Amino acid sequence: MTGAVNLPLGSQAAVDTLRVPAVSEYPALGAPGSTTAYHNQTYISSLYWQHTMDVVPNYLTAVVGWTWETISSDNAPNVAVLPYTATVLAATHVLHRIGLVFHPIKQVAIYALTSTGFNPSSGAILYDGSLAAPQNFKSNEVGFKTDFFDGKSRPPLRPSKGPPRIT
Repeated sequence: MTGAVNLPLGSQAAVDTLRVPAVSEYPALGAPGSTTAYHNQTYISSLYWQHTMDVVPNYLTAVVGWTWETISSDNAPNVAVLPYTATVLAATHVLHRIGLVFHPIKQVAIYALTSTGFNPSSGAILYDGSLAAPQNFKSNEVGFKTDFFDGKSRPPLRPSKGPPRIT
């Protein structure tokens, strides 16, 4: 017979006395509270507006923008313990961005930009027992960009002061 597998189980007497434990005899694996399970989730909502305006056409452009951003995170240290409690941290800020771009020639842009940003509270507890506050920062950036050889050469130079931020 194809596909049949014969397993040597021993004598018929051993098979007849095979004992299967009752459900109550098995250890309670994954019982509530026995296994730590973490839950962290972050929600980011923002509204962004930016406007550019030629102050001197072909030579000087102003950039103005703002962002309304709210970041909320909920952290539950152990969802295996019922009922679990979550800590919700939320922060909302209005951020700005103001800059000028000067084009001495068509292929070169010299710019200056100032902007604000923030990082919400991490949920860390400080030595005095208080919650770490959100971090606000201001970033100032000056630099120049080039666009030579039909866009094939665009080396930027941006010395900036302030923490890096992906926007």
